[in-house]
Amino acid sequence: MDDTNPDTDPDHHHELFGWEEYVVFVLLLLVSAGIGIFHGCFSAGKQKTTAEFLLANRNMPVFPMAMSVIASFISAITLLGTPVEIYNYGTQYSIVLINFVFVMAAAAYLYLPVLYKLGVASTFEVRKMSRAAVSGMPCN
Repeated sequence: MDDTNPDTDPDHHHELFGWEEYVVFVLLLLVSAGIGIFHGCFSAGKQKTTAEFLLANRNMPVFPMAMSVIASFISAITLLGTPVEIYNYGTQYSIVLINFVFVMAAAAYLYLPVLYKLGVASTFEVRKMSRAAVSGMPCN
């Protein structure tokens, strides 16, 4: 049994935030909240509907759209988790990367054109439309 006290052992690394980490964390939250408040309160005249906000009125240039798609697919969890997976389980994880190319091509050439022609932003809206068609209720 280990009799060392984690509070007095200098070799034991504490998992709690120090004041520096709290300052950075609070600044991060304040900046994020400030951006949200600015766009929600002060630039509200530019975007009147949720479609204008979420889809940029379907007038967004290619580069910001590509960056948005990359940011949604490659999260911080992916960046932190992939090296750990490869370290723990070996290079078998590379099979996922090979399949990723085929999945992205299928999404780009099969699903996205259908969603674009339907005028929806997600598959959840397609589900809502199909349920409304089956039940006879109009979809909003």
